[in-house]
Amino acid sequence: MYGLSAYFLARIISDLALDLILPVLFLLVVYFLAGLRLNATPFSSALWRLRYGLGLAIGATLMDMKRATALASVTVMTFMLAGGFFVQVQYEQLTPVVNGIKIDSGLTEVAALIAMVFGYRFLAYLSLRRMKLQSGA
Repeated sequence: MYGLSAYFLARIISDLALDLILPVLFLLVVYFLAGLRLNATPFSSALWRLRYGLGLAIGATLMDMKRATALASVTVMTFMLAGGFFVQVQYEQLTPVVNGIKIDSGLTEVAALIAMVFGYRFLAYLSLRRMKLQSGA
């Protein structure tokens, strides 16, 4: 009854409440219980890492639960292995230089995370659009 664009936009907007409120509540509890830095910059960077639509993009692209689960677990494991940005933000006051490399403010990494928020959702939309065009032909 509705076009893909209208459906997808409505889905993104309706999921915003759960995508934002529940992870923020979880982070509020865990962040302070773990004794991480009580500063706005590290907290906001931890907040940006919570959710970025990767599952939506993988599911819309593959449309097969077994393959999507396998790809998602490999991708998330890769992100976990490369999660040094979180450590960098938490301990930048303690060690300004690590192995001769100066630790910066992390703005490049935050910009990359913001790009992921929108990029993965756009990828999901394009995958659904491609599927719609293939099924209509």
